[in-house]
Amino acid sequence: MRWHASSVKSRGGLRRAGLARRWISEMIQVSFVFTMLCGCAESQEVVGLTPATRVGNVLGEGHLEGYMRAEKVRHFQFPFDHGPHPSYRSEWWYVTATLRNASGEEFGVQFTQFRQALKPSGVHVSGWHSGQVYMAHLAVADIERRRHRHATRLSRAHPQGAGVELKPSYRVYIEDWSLAGSVDEQVQLRLDAGDGDFALQLSLSQTQPIVLQGNQGLSAKGPEQASYYYSIPSLAVSGTITLAGTEHTVTGKAWLDREWSTSVLRSELNGWDWFALHLDNGDEAMLFQLRRDDCARSAYDQAIYLNQAEVRQDFTATDFSLTPTRFWQDDQAARWPVAWTMDLSGRRLEVRALLDDQLMDVGLKYWEGMIGIWEQGQRIGSGYMELTGYDGADACGV
Repeated sequence: MRWHASSVKSRGGLRRAGLARRWISEMIQVSFVFTMLCGCAESQEVVGLTPATRVGNVLGEGHLEGYMRAEKVRHFQFPFDHGPHPSYRSEWWYVTATLRNASGEEFGVQFTQFRQALKPSGVHVSGWHSGQVYMAHLAVADIERRRHRHATRLSRAHPQGAGVELKPSYRVYIEDWSLAGSVDEQVQLRLDAGDGDFALQLSLSQTQPIVLQGNQGLSAKGPEQASYYYSIPSLAVSGTITLAGTEHTVTGKAWLDREWSTSVLRSELNGWDWFALHLDNGDEAMLFQLRRDDCARSAYDQAIYLNQAEVRQDFTATDFSLTPTRFWQDDQAARWPVAWTMDLSGRRLEVRALLDDQLMDVGLKYWEGMIGIWEQGQRIGSGYMELTGYDGADACGV
């Protein structure tokens, strides 16, 4: 994530990390941010957030005492589970959308809000003494004009700063960015956010049932490493995107992900590749692979496919493969795989970035962007791709 297209409105400075969603890879450089947010005395109690916190410290195996963990299948309760789970260390609310205006021009949108616990929340606290910190990322890819804009916000949990509320109405917010509406039955939300020369006002309406990922919502990422994870793969989107003073009326589809955990990444993992696909015929798919330091395939790679009748197929690591076919190099010489071949139980799909530079460099560095989907030379859909862990030396020769 880079500063070039937007300003960062935080109460401190971040450096880098690798993301969440779904899971944070690389480093989270928080320097004095959390000292500023926590207050001098309380900051001494913060565990695992140092000037160069690595993935393993944030979503990995250390400093877990006192937190709840995703260890067994649970019963999901809605609308309650749309809200926060502060007893777990990490959590996120994640929306990506693939959109077009009346002229057929394409736009991609990403909004992600992260919650990170500074310490186990065994004692009720309020105001600026809250033990929770929120960070949000916002991005718009303007495919026609070949421009990717993005911004970030950071705030301690506080009614005037950031948080997630179920009552009196649903609201995920950080400063003046919000994802708000009704989640009592079908999810009906409005995304209002912007920074610098871009702004979004989008309405999102659920069109498919909630999908529990993995084993009934328990998504394993390794031995004794798991998260609770559900998705709403299809939401109808309408609204406006304003770019440099020009307003575009847009429609399309969004994908909403929700995930929370305490320990989800083992130390031998250096990143992941994740894909959410909207096919033009109404089918949906999600695939991810975890990249190991030893370059071996992870047994915990997963994929799901939902057809138009909402019949679900689940795939394990032996049922599908992901092969990079083209790379884009950023200005620091990191090589990001921006085109892939997917083999899903014999069905061959090609996915390609619609804009190579959709790098998120806003203190955390990862690639998150809009992709097109092809089969037998014909474009059959759009989606989003997330890549982490490629900004260092690659031991696998990618």
